[in-house]
Amino acid sequence: MSLAFVLATTGLIFAQAEDRRRATLDFPAIGTTASESSRWFYGGHTAERFDLQHPHFVGDEHAGDASKIFGFGSPALQRVELPDTVITQLTHPNPTALVIAGTYESAAGMLGSYDVSTRSFAWRHNDLPHPITSMTATDNLVIVGDDAGEVRAFGAANGAPQWVRNSHAKMVTSVVNISDVMGASGDWTGKIELWNPKDGAPISSFQQHRDRIVGLVKMIGEDSTTSTIASMASASRDGTVRLWYPAQRRLVRFVQLEKPITAITGLSSSRVVVATNDAVLHLIDLTHAKVVSSTQCTIDFVTHIFQVDDSLLMALQGNGEVELVRVVQPVATNE
Repeated sequence: MSLAFVLATTGLIFAQAEDRRRATLDFPAIGTTASESSRWFYGGHTAERFDLQHPHFVGDEHAGDASKIFGFGSPALQRVELPDTVITQLTHPNPTALVIAGTYESAAGMLGSYDVSTRSFAWRHNDLPHPITSMTATDNLVIVGDDAGEVRAFGAANGAPQWVRNSHAKMVTSVVNISDVMGASGDWTGKIELWNPKDGAPISSFQQHRDRIVGLVKMIGEDSTTSTIASMASASRDGTVRLWYPAQRRLVRFVQLEKPITAITGLSSSRVVVATNDAVLHLIDLTHAKVVSSTQCTIDFVTHIFQVDDSLLMALQGNGEVELVRVVQPVATNE
C-alpha cells in the first residue's frame, strides 16, 4: 500500500512504505528557508512554517512496514496566504522578519517584509518592474534578481531602494551574499557576476558555465566578515559543479556530471549535494573533485533540497510532493 499524508493541519508526517519517506503539502511548495528550529515552505500563494526540531526515524527505516513513519515537529505553526502574489522566493534574515518576493497580479514584481509577530507587512512593494526570480538577505539589505536580468538592493528595515545593476542579459537565477564586501549573481546564460553589496559596484565576472546557473552557495564554515577566504560553489544545467575563490577571481576545481543539475545545497566547507534531472542526489567532495555517493529519489523531479541532519536531506518536487532521503556520507579523509 502506498501512503502519503496531507500536512496542512496534521503536521509533517512521512510515509515509510513503498513511498519511502514521502508526504504531500496542500500547496505547490517549490522551496524552503530556515527559521531557528522551524522551517518555512513556500510556493504558489502560500507560505507555511513547521517545527523541525529533533528529527528522528521511528522504527526500522528499511523494514518496509507501513506502520513505521518518520515524523518531526508539531502541526503547522503559521501560514501566510497572499491571493494576489505568486511567491517565488522567501527568506528569514532575523527572528521577526519574513522577506517574501514574487510576482504581483501576474505581471509586476513584489517584495515585502512580513512581520511574523503582528502577521502584517512592515513594508511592501507591489510595483517592481519585473517579477522576482532570486533573492538573498542580510540584517541590513535585501538583494533580489529578476526575470529581466536586473539585480536590485533594498534596505531591510524600510524597503528603501539602494542600487540597481543591469549587467545580466537574461533572467537572474541565483543571488548570494559572500561577505560584507562581495556578493554574486548568476543568470540564465551561465554568467556569474561579482559585485559589492554596499553599492552594487562591479568587481568581476565568470563565464565558464555553458548553461543557466541553478544555484550559488556560500560554502558553510567560512568567515563571513572578509572576502579573503570565502569560497563559493556554483551548479549549472550544463552538469558541472564548480568551486570558486571569488576574492582571488579564480576557479579552483570542478566536477562534471552526465545529466543537467536542478538543485544544490551546501553541507560543509567542502561538500555539496546536487540533484540531477533524473531525481538523483549526488554527494560531491569539492576538495578532491569527486562524487562520493549517489542516491535515487522516488519523486520524479527535484526543485529544491536542504539538509535536515548530517546525512538526511529533504527534496521538494515543486508540486507539493516532498521526500526525506538518507545519503551515504563516508568520513572525509586526508588523501
